[in-house]
Amino acid sequence: MKDYATDNNRQELVYAKDVLSKTGSFVSVATRPNRTFQEYTDDVYKANQWHVRAIQKLKFSYSSIK
Repeated sequence: MKDYATDNNRQELVYAKDVLSKTGSFVSVATRPNRTFQEYTDDVYKANQWHVRAIQKLKFSYSSIK
């Protein structure tokens, strides 16, 4: 696989790892509430936004290849 690696593939891997990290963070925040309800909803909203942005970066990098 290393023979076929390109700069774009490497960047997609970086974005995919970021999505995985943000997914884990979102799941953690959503399933382990430990503050007030308002703070919890704010934390879930922020984690969701970070997750969505990471997915959009990956999606954009993938669609720019085609």
